Amino acid sequence: MFAGLALMAVSSDAVAKVYPGRQSCPLQSPQNSWPDYLSGKFGDRTRYFSVRMTRNVGGYLVKNYCYTVIYAGNGVWTASGHFINGQGRNEAANHNTKGGLPENYQMQIWHYAFTFNEAGEVYFAGDNKLAGQMYCRIGSECWK
Repeated sequence: MFAGLALMAVSSDAVAKVYPGRQSCPLQSPQNSWPDYLSGKFGDRTRYFSVRMTRNVGGYLVKNYCYTVIYAGNGVWTASGHFINGQGRNEAANHNTKGGLPENYQMQIWHYAFTFNEAGEVYFAGDNKLAGQMYCRIGSECWK
């Protein structure tokens, strides 16, 4: 179901495409918490969102790019988006990672650990500095 969607994240200067987020996503329904949304409490079998990076992280996650993130439960995360490889080419990739529990405000993107808060701010666990913003929709600009 998400195969075509998984590689859709592109830079913000590309033609904008957007898939609407779930109504139960906390930024659309502020009474809902991120851990509750990601746990499937609201009946969403697939819990997805986007993260727009506000800085480069780990040499692969790129500032101003959006990454589609799906939480499958049991600490399993799938993230899709673009990275700059060693030759400077921009390539799309999917990565499955295990680790980080949303009930502890933790997530994984491409084997990098992050924390987040109810405002959807994402912090790189390596230095606890702001690294991105979560959005309910999936799109080239991570539109709210």
